[in-house]
Amino acid sequence: MCGRGEELVRLSNRFLKDRSGEMMLEYGLMAGLISVAILTTLAGIGKVLDENVFTVIASAASAV
Repeated sequence: MCGRGEELVRLSNRFLKDRSGEMMLEYGLMAGLISVAILTTLAGIGKVLDENVFTVIASAASAV
């Protein structure tokens, strides 16, 4: 091969062996899943607070 062809093969091999983007994708997916878990938990806690704590406070305030 001539110089240009060898350089193209070398660059394409280096590109195919590069795995840095895979790790960033994995970190992004993990961050997304953790965010969904946190939001789901907070939504559940909010519902419990609304049903229990705020109902007791509202009934106590109306009794006064």
